[in-house]
Amino acid sequence: LMRAWLRECTLEHEKCDQRRSAEDFLPSRLLDIGISNDQWTLRTAEDVKKEPHQRYVALSYKRGDYRQNFLTESTYPSFEAGISSSKIPILFKDTASVSRFMVIRYLWIDSMCILQDSTEDWERESAAMCDIYANADFVVSASWAKDPTCSLFPENNM
Repeated sequence: LMRAWLRECTLEHEKCDQRRSAEDFLPSRLLDIGISNDQWTLRTAEDVKKEPHQRYVALSYKRGDYRQNFLTESTYPSFEAGISSSKIPILFKDTASVSRFMVIRYLWIDSMCILQDSTEDWERESAAMCDIYANADFVVSASWAKDPTCSLFPENNM
């Protein structure tokens, strides 16, 4: 059903088709979630633009008190080398599962794609958030979840 909705959106909605035609915009960084759950890799827009199928999913969520696995100057090298899925909270993993189901390889999550300890990076990237969400193939909204430790699927939170 989700694939049918996305296909209808891109084929029959003029504004959606125009957005997808404007291949210029990508967030500065995206998470390459690959085809399995094993490892995620932080990629720059320049690297991603070299590949076909530059589609991505964005996640909207509440951080709550969760303060682990944020992108910082000190964690940047490990994010580029690859983050083990065992260190990724369930909400992010669930979103990656949805993205993979939709055959979309890249994911944008603010806390993992914006340097959290750089005012300059935060200001530049937060100014682009409207474009980030507008240009995503779709946005997963977990507005009910108190933080990333909650599953995207409510029955898993019991």
